[in-house]
Amino acid sequence: MSNQKGEPQMQPTPPPEADTISTALRRSSISQREASRRAGINESYWRRVIAGHNRGVPVNASLITVARMAHAVGITPDELAASGGRPEVVEELRALAGAEEADLGKPFRIIAVALEEYTLDEQEEILQRYLESQRRDGTEGGNQPEAV
Repeated sequence: MSNQKGEPQMQPTPPPEADTISTALRRSSISQREASRRAGINESYWRRVIAGHNRGVPVNASLITVARMAHAVGITPDELAASGGRPEVVEELRALAGAEEADLGKPFRIIAVALEEYTLDEQEEILQRYLESQRRDGTEGGNQPEAV
């Protein structure tokens, strides 16, 4: 590419996190399509963000988009920081990771409240029966549990 004066134009550069995200995607067991789905973006946009441009036009993804891409391929905030990720993206990634941990805690708190009136032995029996019913039905918690 060159401008009208014949001088070469600089190709837009990808975000600093692009190499780390690409490497993590290659190491992961998921496809780029699945990673982009997890990040909540279009697969072609994923490619443009990693490249830093679309046909020479810079693509400047938001900090949260880059953080969601990193999160989708399993990069931790510490890994991103160590690989030269921008502090703002690292903080967005920390917020994503924290929200996910909070979401995982809620079902366990609900179960604990539901079972708190039972003894520990009764709680164990209830949970075992529930897990057995899920295995029998071939589900992984998506259906309502059997009456206990």
